Amino acid sequence: MISIDGTQNFGSGNTDNVELTTEGELTIEENSYTLKYNESELTGMEGTVTQITVENSGVVNLIRTGIVNSQLVFEEGKRNLSCYDTEGAAFSIGVFASYVDTVLEDNYGEINITYAMDVDDKPIGENEIRIRFTRR
Repeated sequence: MISIDGTQNFGSGNTDNVELTTEGELTIEENSYTLKYNESELTGMEGTVTQITVENSGVVNLIRTGIVNSQLVFEEGKRNLSCYDTEGAAFSIGVFASYVDTVLEDNYGEINITYAMDVDDKPIGENEIRIRFTRR
């Protein structure tokens, strides 16, 4: 089971909260943990598969394929450029992770990320996400 709680702050006091609980797959390899799940109508990305990989180095990669195609890289203290491709448009976005914390075990895990996003160096929002998983 995967539980995702997120807050997007678009400035001017305009925030959006997202909560999602879904089933998914957990793959544990020597150097990484990978969660994979199908997006739903609730997220507006039905038909998209999301894969979150946490490397032993602490870097978190979020890859979406389907209706939305993107790869976001979260590395604490660094800004990474990522591609975001939707049915309507494709563009590059900057992702600066100010905080990345992970606790990963065979049957439980939690990923906490605080990050800012920009397009053409113009801020588009600050976000927080908490992903928890438990293995049955």
